[in-house]
Amino acid sequence: MVGDEDQELAMKVKSIESSVGYQLPENYTSEISYNISAWIRSISELINKGALLIIDYGMSEKDYYSPERKDGTLICHHRHKNNYNPFSYLGLQDISCWVNFTACAEVAYESGLEVSSYTNQSNFLIDNIAKDSLDNKSFSSYDYLTSQAIKKLILPGEMGEFFKLMLLTKNLESPSISGRSFITRL
Repeated sequence: MVGDEDQELAMKVKSIESSVGYQLPENYTSEISYNISAWIRSISELINKGALLIIDYGMSEKDYYSPERKDGTLICHHRHKNNYNPFSYLGLQDISCWVNFTACAEVAYESGLEVSSYTNQSNFLIDNIAKDSLDNKSFSSYDYLTSQAIKKLILPGEMGEFFKLMLLTKNLESPSISGRSFITRL
């Protein structure tokens, strides 16, 4: 799968395979972030007491490196259209990939941070924002476009499920964010 020319990458792949409990299939393509560790460590070193809230598309390591996800999560956006070629529209398109939240949690613990909360956008919004909005205004009174936007933000299979929130803390008592906890999935 990975040649001897890049031992660091080969070791990382072996570590992932050990963590998820299976060997990644041949021709498997995915992303590995080498910078997330340094970024989280640097934040931990900067704060004596505080919190870091990470909000992004992402999932646990087992889901991130699922055999069914053989093409990774990298996606490019140019003029409101998606493509999967980071070498097209050089300098003109956004390039992104999802976050491996298990890797974030592991580095956080190693760096002296605590994972205080981990949930998805749907649960967070329903518990904090949408519930109050819906209590104060009947859902049927929302206009169609607003209703569709709310659905996109909270429904499974949309942003509500794919966006995750992870609260990392240092020296804070019982901090958390609302929303059903998914810490055990990390």
